[in-house]
Amino acid sequence: MADQNLQLLLELLKKSGNSECADCSSKYVEWASYNIGIFLCTRCAGVHRAMGAHISKVKHLKLDKWEDSQLERMKEVGNVKARLKYEQRIPACYRRPTEDSPQ
Repeated sequence: MADQNLQLLLELLKKSGNSECADCSSKYVEWASYNIGIFLCTRCAGVHRAMGAHISKVKHLKLDKWEDSQLERMKEVGNVKARLKYEQRIPACYRRPTEDSPQ
């Protein structure tokens, strides 16, 4: 079961937009916020974790155990859909952080 869930997560990483961090576009994706449905780099996962589990629930892709419902949420959303939903009202002057941006 755990191997099957890991394989599914790795397949989801191959989908368009999921192979980079949803927040900073880093290519080193190792984490996910399973309630939001996005894939994250280590640094952005730390930011999400600091916001609190009532906002973003973060898990490591390979080290943590994933439940079927959490995988379903990741399948439903993904980075592209999440950006369309959560960033639709961001002003044009907003600059997306990069992996080199200061925290």
